[in-house]
Amino acid sequence: MRKYIVIGITGIIIMISSRYLARLFPDNWYENTQMLILALGSMITGASFMSYDHERKMMKNVKYRYEVNDERNIMIREKSAYMVNCINMLLIAGIGIVFLMLDFQIAALVIIGLLIIQPILMIVSSSRISKKV
Repeated sequence: MRKYIVIGITGIIIMISSRYLARLFPDNWYENTQMLILALGSMITGASFMSYDHERKMMKNVKYRYEVNDERNIMIREKSAYMVNCINMLLIAGIGIVFLMLDFQIAALVIIGLLIIQPILMIVSSSRISKKV
């Protein structure tokens, strides 16, 4: 649980130093880079503190632990994650088509790479999780 706090503090430090880190990039990129670094720090901080809260509840609250580990809830989470993954792949494919139509080849190739990698990651992660259970 300590690692979540350290990662969260790192995210806060990234958010605070976003103004100074953005100066490493050219002047015309300054505002966009600062916003991007600020968003990255916010995501790191939010994810780490949510993970910390979840771990703390799993240790202290028996009812919460029972609800999280209930087979029905696990099945619901798996099905919803699969549906969100399918919707996400359709959205990424749509963005890839738009990039191809706008003649952005590099961005389209990156998105095609994501479309290839995402199902592989889903298969690998589901097989690893099923071996643990």
